[in-house]
Amino acid sequence: TNYFYRIQSTNAVGDSTWSATASATTFPDAALAVIVPTTTVAETSGSFTATVARAATTGSQVAILSSNDARFTVPASVTIADGQTSANFTVTVNDDTILNPSATAVITATFPDALIGESFTGAADTNVTSQDTGWGWGSAWYESLASAILTEPGLSFTKNGTISAPDTRSARLFSGTNSSDNRRNFPAKLSTGSVWVSTLLYRNSSNWGTQMILREETGGGDWARVRYVSNTAHWELEAGTGNSIQLYNSNPYPTTFFVVMEFDFTNRKVRAWFNPDVSGGSPVNAIGSGEVDMQIGLTGISRLDFSGYSNLDQFDEFRLATSFAGLYSGTAVTGNVSVSDDEQPTPMALWQAEHFTTGQLTNPALESTLWGPNADPDADGLNNLLEYALGGDPLIPNATDIPVYGLSPAGTHLQLTFLRARAELTYEVLASSTLAPDSWAVIATNPGTVSLTTPVTVTDNVSITPRRFLRLRVTP
Repeated sequence: TNYFYRIQSTNAVGDSTWSATASATTFPDAALAVIVPTTTVAETSGSFTATVARAATTGSQVAILSSNDARFTVPASVTIADGQTSANFTVTVNDDTILNPSATAVITATFPDALIGESFTGAADTNVTSQDTGWGWGSAWYESLASAILTEPGLSFTKNGTISAPDTRSARLFSGTNSSDNRRNFPAKLSTGSVWVSTLLYRNSSNWGTQMILREETGGGDWARVRYVSNTAHWELEAGTGNSIQLYNSNPYPTTFFVVMEFDFTNRKVRAWFNPDVSGGSPVNAIGSGEVDMQIGLTGISRLDFSGYSNLDQFDEFRLATSFAGLYSGTAVTGNVSVSDDEQPTPMALWQAEHFTTGQLTNPALESTLWGPNADPDADGLNNLLEYALGGDPLIPNATDIPVYGLSPAGTHLQLTFLRARAELTYEVLASSTLAPDSWAVIATNPGTVSLTTPVTVTDNVSITPRRFLRLRVTP
């Protein structure tokens, strides 16, 4: 579902102004799918079109794409446009020119689960613009041009156009299903299991009273918050007046805080972590953390406020999801397709498959040393092409005792005996009297018959006097 968001800023005397409207897709529906039009494609097919689909039609929705097989290349993402239930994308099939077994590849589309993946941070449709209320307190909202980076294990956040304001005020998130809504609450109250929140806070240590508070707008209006307490110079987690725990009290203060909160409605606990390691699927090793009991009357979360009694901390990267994984990974759906290698194997490729494993043959790094035509894995002086041409074994040194040099019965001419084992190769016997590079001449081409058992003998037509040399050249 697509929702539209605005942030309202209010100063100490009640004057207020609005941010620009932002659009965000939230909590994807269960009908998400990756549709692959065929169950099998050939490795030489070039490309095919696949589809991401949903049941809803309202709002745009971005899917992050990936493939687990290098033979498929997919775009980084695809967007289902507002009013549409699907979007197509091209899958490129990469031909590696190696004979591979058929395999099933998985194409994955991941839809972000976070209520707001990027909180009004400068994208064209999520820009918080300067607002001047005309009440003399200037631009209540502006996007800071300053930049800072916070890297957590598994995450990297960049402050780029974070929301800030120069005045004493509060900020409140409003939402609705059309761009003209001024609703104060989230589209649906979150009240089961756990609700997870994360955000970046940038602060000046002179600020006092800064807080991020999530509350229930209806019912008892109960709440929980992370706030800075200036008189004792510490950050605390509080769930109802007097029900609090100190989270962080150390100087100098970091410029950036990465805050993660969990509202655990099953166990009635509220937890918070400052700058945790989140790479393992849960927040750990925080510089400050703790939990407090949830207020008895709190039955759900329907509103978010940022507020402060002096300059409010800048905030960025606000995210809200119903699972910790959902804050960052999102909902993944997959489509399967089998890729078949329709390349016709050459006789040498079949011979290679007899002597080397599939894992070896599909590893390009081993071509020059193990399975390629110029490799000599058994170090016997015959590369794999000659081993194949002469009926040898590439992994057993001197597995064939030919080619063999000898003399004619009269002892006057050189002879070369070898197996002409492969019909598709060209065998040439060359002779020279000087060994000079340009002195070699072909004296026989493809002599005799092709056989793995019966050798071919070629006799030079020039006497060995004063000297004579022969060699065998094999080409594909």
